[in-house]
Formats: sequence, structure tokens, C-alpha cells
Amino acid sequence: MAEAKAYQPYAPNAEGFTEVLIDLKETISTTPAPSVVGIQRETFEAVTQGDALYLRASDGKVGRAIANDTFDKANVLGFARTSKASGAVVDVMIIGILAISGLDAGDIFYLSDSSAGAITSTAPSAQGTYVTRVGEAASTSELSIQIEPPIRIGGPKAIGQTEFTTAGLWSWTVPSGVTSVSVVCVGGGGGGGDWDSGLQGGAGGGLGYINDHEVTPGDVIEIRVGSGGAGGGKGTNGQDGGTSYFVNASTCRGGGGEGGQQSSTRNSGGDFAGDGGGTGGGGTISFSGGGSGGGGGAGGYSGDGGHGSNNAGNGGSAGAGGAGGGGGGASTDADNGAGGGGGVGIYGEGASGARGASGTNVGTGGGGGSGGTSGATGKSNTTDGTNQGGQGGLFGGGGGCSNSSGDGGGGAVRIIWPGDVREFPSTRTADE
Repeated sequence: MAEAKAYQPYAPNAEGFTEVLIDLKETISTTPAPSVVGIQRETFEAVTQGDALYLRASDGKVGRAIANDTFDKANVLGFARTSKASGAVVDVMIIGILAISGLDAGDIFYLSDSSAGAITSTAPSAQGTYVTRVGEAASTSELSIQIEPPIRIGGPKAIGQTEFTTAGLWSWTVPSGVTSVSVVCVGGGGGGGDWDSGLQGGAGGGLGYINDHEVTPGDVIEIRVGSGGAGGGKGTNGQDGGTSYFVNASTCRGGGGEGGQQSSTRNSGGDFAGDGGGTGGGGTISFSGGGSGGGGGAGGYSGDGGHGSNNAGNGGSAGAGGAGGGGGGASTDADNGAGGGGGVGIYGEGASGARGASGTNVGTGGGGGSGGTSGATGKSNTTDGTNQGGQGGLFGGGGGCSNSSGDGGGGAVRIIWPGDVREFPSTRTADE
């Protein structure tokens, strides 16, 4: 019977087994790796060749991944093979060799926690961020894609907010786990002015905000909330609104608006300090022959408050960039009340406030911007049995002028965290 040849061409012994393993190793090493294995997806934002991408669960579109946000955004799907505009279809490389410059062969790479879509050879280490390994440098210009699931460092990032809306000096202790905050400050509106000769509404308070401001848990931070200026009246100028600030007036500030007076056609709205914001609108003086000027609107997140109107309905304006609108003037001599300026909300930028309407006996209040309250409509003997200027809206609206002028709206300070992912004017600024 012929001998079986089952082990050919290798001998049926240890030497033959070794030869099998050597041949297998050489075969594997000479088999080229696939240049790309991937899928196609529509983008929801512009991406650049080499960007790390994640899949948005709500619609299945892709955008740039980052390690310091949610798990979904840190969960890398693959890499953009080419640059594409928003709404275009991009090839997403899941396995293969990605051409990219500036690498050191052998280095392990991770998703960046500071730049969306980027990778880094330094693993993220901040509390609450994710470590997502994405590959290894095969050479100085080739990344071998090796994507792993994200791993969160420590517990979840602390999320929260607090607000101060009562005038005065306050202190705030930074909570445990909070290392950065974003803050908005709104100054108090000025009170309406001297009806005898000034006839000018109060100016609106300014709005300023800062983002990603570094803090240390346990630190105690000074906060001031500006009051609304008291309205004047017959023979008395309106008082200025108070300044609101976080830490100090140069770090983040919403300045107070000027009270109604006699020295200018339009007084000055509150200024601001910070990464962005807007100045308050001016209260407008009436024309000669009686009447009352409307209050100015509070400043917005990216524009200024509207100016109050005079007794002829001129000079007024709507707010811009989420600001409050200017109040309307009133024209009847000795029997009138102008409208207060609109305030501004502290929950992020929204629609701007409309301009108030001027009238024979009363002016209506300016509309509130970004969810702030509208200024109050003035009152007159003819309509209400009083001569009353409209109160300024919250927060920061200027008071309307009358025989008894309206007060300015009070200021406010709001703090949200974490400041590196919740930012004004409108990124996750609602309560969470």
C-alpha cells in the first residue's frame, strides 16, 4: 500500500511544522493592506481631508468629532478621505492607511479634545473628556487606522447654572468639579427724566458676556448686580442704572444706562466688557412744546439696544442682535406718559425687541429682546387718571419720561458651566 503524502511538500515532523509557519509569515507580510475600507455619508458641516468624523444619531449625517463633548461626538466613525462642503457626500475611511503629514512612526494617536476633527499623540487627560484611540503612525506620513470606542476620564462633567437678579453685591463659591464657566452680565437701565425741562427717557443697560473662563472649585468670586435707576419727574432728573459685573468690571461687565436729563438730545446707554455683547439704547429727549421721550432698550448679545422715540414719534429704533427695543414717546402737553425700553433675557440670544409706538397721550413700551420683558406702556390723565412713564423692561430697559417718570429695569448676572461646551451667545445656554 502506497504511503500517504498528506504533509507534502513539508515533512511530517517538527522541522516541517516550522517551515509551514515561516511560509505563512512571509505570505502575510507580503500581502498588501487595503488602502481604504469605508462608507459614504452626507455631511452636516464642512469637513477637511483627514478630519476624524462622528455619526449624528438624529439624521445619520457626519461631522467633526471631538473628545471633550458628548459620547456620540467622541465616538469616531472614521476619517474624511477628501474635503467636502456641508451637505455633500464624503467617503469615510474606517480601515486602511490615511495619508497625513507630520507623524512620528510608531506613535499612537487619539482624538483631540481641543480642536474638532483633529488627532493628537497626547492622550486627553482632563476630567470628563474622552480617550478615543484612532490609530498608529506607520510612517511619518501614514496613519494606520485602528479605531477604538471612547473611554471617559473620571465621572461626567458637572453641568449647571446659577443666576443673580437682585441688586447688590454678592459672592459665589465655585462648585466641586467646575473648572470653567461662561457668564452674561446686564446693567440696570436708567430712570426716566425731568418732565419740566428734560423730557428725556432713561437709557438702557449694556450686556457683556465671557466664555470658557477658568475657575477653581472652592474659589469665592465677587458678583455685583446693578439696580435700575429711579425715575425722576417734575423738576428731577432720572438716576443712572447700576453696573453689573463678574469678578470685576474689566473681566465681564454690563454697564448701567444714564438717567433722563436735560443736557443732550439722547443720553448714553450702558457699555460692556467681555468676549461680546452690546450697548444699551439711548433715551430720547422730546421736541419743544411738551411731550415725553421713550426709554432706551437694553443691549443685546451681538447688537445694541433700540433708542427711545420722541414725542413726534421720531428717533426710535428696534433692538439688534437680541437687544430690547426703544420705548415710544407721547405728545400731549402736561397729560402724557412715554413707554419704557425693552429688557433683554439672560438665557442666550433670541429675537430682537420691536420699537414701541408713539401716541397722542401715551407711548407703548419697547419689545423685550431674547426673551426679556417688554417696557411698560405710559399712562396719562386721559387714559388712566395719572401721568406715569412706563417702567423699563427686565433686564436693563430704560424708564419712560412723564410727570412721574418710570424706573429703569434692574440688571442681572447669569453663570453656566462647563464653560468650554456651554457658551454665549447661544450654545447650550438654556437651563440644563
